Amino acid sequence: MHDALDTLGIKPNYFEAAQADAGDAYANRQIVGSVKTGSAPDSYVVQANTNRPVKLINFTDEQLETVLAAIPSVTTGIVPANAYDGVEEEIQTLCTYQGIQVDMSFSQELGYKMFEAMWEEYPEIWKTAYTNGANNNIPEMTLQAASTPLHAGTVQWLVEHGYDVPEELIPPEYVPVG
Repeated sequence: MHDALDTLGIKPNYFEAAQADAGDAYANRQIVGSVKTGSAPDSYVVQANTNRPVKLINFTDEQLETVLAAIPSVTTGIVPANAYDGVEEEIQTLCTYQGIQVDMSFSQELGYKMFEAMWEEYPEIWKTAYTNGANNNIPEMTLQAASTPLHAGTVQWLVEHGYDVPEELIPPEYVPVG
């Protein structure tokens, strides 16, 4: 969000804090806003709204185009009308898709094992923790949402499981296996 606001020339006075501290600061009127990712309705936003009415940032089409051009790893999303008390209109916002983010210091093997663990071996853990996303098809969502190269381990898992990975999503360090 810092990068998105910078791109739009918006320079807030940031209060960086853990989520609970930011929620307390919002409730106590020490800050005027907070950033939260998650599917709507999100329990953090619901709680904030019980302490003080929330107003969600509704980005214009032009603002979204500007941010997407500058930051290809984000996408747009819609918060449905009435997802929160007092928010009666649909809200255009920025979002990232559900998944695992790692930097390129993770080996292809480790990236592969992480994707495999999430999708094949232990899906009940994240599905229980993140019920809003429990029915998401992570491999398909990954290919649909990605706008930058994937981790080499993710590419390996997808290829091995029959997915067609577009060339622009394959990083230079990917080494085909088998």
